[in-house]
Amino acid sequence: MSANTRTRVNADIWVALTALAAGAFVLFSIPAQVPGETILAVTDMGSSAFFPALAGIFMFICGGGLFFTATAGQGVFMTTAVEPDDEPVSLTRTATVFVLFVVYLLALDTVGMMVSSIILIAVMAFILQYENKKHILISAVVFPALVYVLFEHLLKILLPHGVLF
Repeated sequence: MSANTRTRVNADIWVALTALAAGAFVLFSIPAQVPGETILAVTDMGSSAFFPALAGIFMFICGGGLFFTATAGQGVFMTTAVEPDDEPVSLTRTATVFVLFVVYLLALDTVGMMVSSIILIAVMAFILQYENKKHILISAVVFPALVYVLFEHLLKILLPHGVLF
């Protein structure tokens, strides 16, 4: 097994463990922080704790799936080879994406969910080097709009509104 394969599998395992830990943290701590709610309130879709708990469950399931696929095969390493010309994971790009998410979370209250999400998607696509500008623009506008309509109008759950929207 090549060193590139080991590196990719080790990275997948670390991402999986991080997702499992984040999912558990969100599932067990965030709903308990909602005033007047307990962890048992996550079964009530009308509860404020429902969607954070759902996000925690989703993160935990995704982390578990990634861990399972990363450790499947021989021992804890997959047998699929990584091509030598594959682009290595850039620590700078990963750190930039992390910082971008932190800025996004801080900007939610100031400029609102719609504007923050449009900017996040567009900048993230640029950082991840997507080249189809038409798809980037469509995705950056359509997905936040769909989330807005789903939550604000169908589910009657308020999203963060800011100065701009």
